[in-house]
Amino acid sequence: MTTQVAKPLRLPPRLVSAPWFFPAALLAAAGFVGLLVALLLLRDERLALLLAAVPLAALAVRYPRAACCVFVVLFPLTVGIPRSRFGIPGLRLGEVLLLLACAAVVMHALLQRPWRLMFDEIDVAMLFIVLTGTIVPLLLMQARGQELTADAVNIFLGPLKYYLIYRLIRAVVQSREHVHPIIRAWFIASTVVALVAIGESLDFPGVRDFLHDNYMSESTKLYITQSWRNPVLYRATSVFDGSWNTLGSYSSFTIILAVYYGQTQQRISMLWLTPIIMLNSVALAISGNFASIAGLLGSLIAATIFLRRVPRGMVPIIISVALASVVFSSFFQARISQQFNNTTGDVVLASTFTDRIQLWVDQFLPVLEGQYLLGIGPELPPEVWWSTEESQYLFLLFKGGILYLLSYLLWIVLGVRVAIRAIRTPDLLARMLGYTALCMLLALVYMGISNAYATYTASITALWIVLALASTAGLWAQPVAGKQD
Repeated sequence: MTTQVAKPLRLPPRLVSAPWFFPAALLAAAGFVGLLVALLLLRDERLALLLAAVPLAALAVRYPRAACCVFVVLFPLTVGIPRSRFGIPGLRLGEVLLLLACAAVVMHALLQRPWRLMFDEIDVAMLFIVLTGTIVPLLLMQARGQELTADAVNIFLGPLKYYLIYRLIRAVVQSREHVHPIIRAWFIASTVVALVAIGESLDFPGVRDFLHDNYMSESTKLYITQSWRNPVLYRATSVFDGSWNTLGSYSSFTIILAVYYGQTQQRISMLWLTPIIMLNSVALAISGNFASIAGLLGSLIAATIFLRRVPRGMVPIIISVALASVVFSSFFQARISQQFNNTTGDVVLASTFTDRIQLWVDQFLPVLEGQYLLGIGPELPPEVWWSTEESQYLFLLFKGGILYLLSYLLWIVLGVRVAIRAIRTPDLLARMLGYTALCMLLALVYMGISNAYATYTASITALWIVLALASTAGLWAQPVAGKQD
């Protein structure tokens, strides 16, 4: 018995070849875009989104890889929009795009035979993360009589969101040719993010007001306005809801990817990668995020060791940092002074890190006494007056205890295994993706000491995408005679 393969939908050749077809299609597209713009100007955002979703969903089902690239571009630019901003209850716009992209890929896959799932180590790690970070804490909340709030639901479902991104990339990448568009789509998004961050720091007219109105929740607006409207010490956050830590880690991971990806470009010059590296280097610098800067420096040192030479991306980084130090000199001086010229006399550790240690000792660790195994739950108890644990590892201990922490460490270890397997292949692109994933994972382990970077959706998505690409290397990382990547 033979398996029938669903034929792809195609327009009739005579229709496509008609001289009026493309002008009519362009006119229809222009009219459609004009209608969307009119609805947005009239503030009817929900109808505009609904109208845009219908044709995009149809195209996504037909062209899942193109839809995936569009998602990779739009996700970082939309995930920072506050929840319910467009009348979508409890969801960010980026999360809606993720669900739509996954639904389109699933619908496309249902028309194909045979179905391919391809589970690997990351799936095993996610099973433990969901068990210890979602199911067990939910059951404990019910047993303790704790209220299940919207914030708690978002914390519980966070790991599933990253896993959906991983499976989405795995589903659409079947060959080497599918890898490049995903990476370049990420670079397009990172360029927009960096340009917005630079415009924000230079206070270009309308940029800060636009971010304030569309990319900040009410609590963020209050915090930014009261605490960080210092014209000298203004840290860029771009489209990430007032989070300079997200911007810093996002830019750092993008630079790591660009540096390693640049080693594979024999046919394409470094000319188009250079501005990407430079813009993201400036964005990283003006975020003032020391942990991400340190993670990048460690990754560059590792790149020099792995490649046995200084990577070509080092020159743009040095140039951009030098230019930024001149343009934003007052910001850098104020930031360094804030961190190291403190009243305690400690010039070895940054003041924010010593403050974190004090918080851990005085506030967080005493509350965990006797509850290390299963943790306290998704929300901090009233005894803790600070709003965040300021550490990835304390975050995991509070949310799900030692079991959740061990599951996270298992994910790191298995992610390293995926990266090493890609490094051992004969394919240059696969090896560079393996090195990228390895450096990102090691940087995340270090950066997690001072903040919960693994839960900053925009930045950690870069790592999940690279892991997914590296894990598909077994499908396409085969030596081809007479062909160099």
